[in-house]
Amino acid sequence: ATSFADGATERLSRAWRLLRDVDDPEAIGDLFTPATPDDLEASVEASARTLEASLQEARFRHRDACRELETAREQLPRWQEIGDALAEARPVVDALGELTRLLADGKFVGHVVRHQQRGLLAIASELLRQTSGGRFGFAETFEVVDLLTGQVRGVKTLSGGETFLASLALALGLVELAGRAGGRLDALFLDEGFGSLDANCLAEALDALGRQASAGRLVAVISHLHAVAEAIDDVLLVTRDASGSRARWLGGAERDALVLEDAGSGLLV
Repeated sequence: ATSFADGATERLSRAWRLLRDVDDPEAIGDLFTPATPDDLEASVEASARTLEASLQEARFRHRDACRELETAREQLPRWQEIGDALAEARPVVDALGELTRLLADGKFVGHVVRHQQRGLLAIASELLRQTSGGRFGFAETFEVVDLLTGQVRGVKTLSGGETFLASLALALGLVELAGRAGGRLDALFLDEGFGSLDANCLAEALDALGRQASAGRLVAVISHLHAVAEAIDDVLLVTRDASGSRARWLGGAERDALVLEDAGSGLLV
């Protein structure tokens, strides 16, 4: 009712302003068309239909909003779980992103290589110290260092025996490093080199190889030295004659006899 009264008041005010501005009173009749009761009823019904349609639309929207709200409430715990999972995974995602960055420019690979090199350096240096009677080790650049003087030895200044010991230490260091990383090297093959060692270094080198054999690895050695044959359980003797070369496995007695000989004609002489 208040709204209708306000509307009527507004229409009367507008009509008064129009009447005030008209110079010809006879023209006033042209400004208004008297409304009949039927016209008023039709206008009210039209307004009512419009209001009813608006109300119905509002009801539909309210219903849809309630459904969406209920759905959101039902899904809220799940979204909270997802949010918690994302927050928990964030450190992992950040770490993977950093790893990707490092892998992209090679820094990670370089880091792994340096780490492995440090491990090899530590193992090989200790092995070289043991087999050389405490005389040699490795510098960070894998150069041989004289532990008695602290001086780096150039490659050209190393004797054949010293070079052999350094190579043996690096080879055994790689075997040890592979074992620590979960890998395995099952066989070692050495060709000569023992003849350049003195008695003490030879004993240390053979002892190091013996430890590898005790660990279940196959250690194969080619040598002319009787002392090497004495330290090896299974000896394959290779001899030479006019028709070529012959090879046969030696028994324990034959091996001992070979070691006691002052000279021989095979590879183990």
